[in-house]
Amino acid sequence: MDLVEIKNIKYGFVKDYKDNDNLRTSFNKLTQSIFHFSLENWYQAGNWKSYYIPYSLTYQGEVVSNVSINRLSFLIDQSIMTGIQIGTVMTHENHRNKGLNQFLLKQILTEWKEQCD
Repeated sequence: MDLVEIKNIKYGFVKDYKDNDNLRTSFNKLTQSIFHFSLENWYQAGNWKSYYIPYSLTYQGEVVSNVSINRLSFLIDQSIMTGIQIGTVMTHENHRNKGLNQFLLKQILTEWKEQCD
């Protein structure tokens, strides 16, 4: 986990942590509170594969902001192209309007810029 400071508050930056029980549980708690569903059954059924990657910020050990990607392949003009789909964008109400999702989106765009068509 990397520590980052955003607006004078220190957060942990984590990504691709599906097999970390504590982080996944916290992620699902936030997902449940915002979207009223959990991805835990999906994970337990073996459906959370490497193409779904959460990028999250934690505060005091809890996931408080997230932007996930789905890595996708497309067939366009007989060529296989790679892209990403942004999803599960959420921030705990106590941490909103602080630029957390902006930070996460910049991390994703920087990381995937050269990996996508």
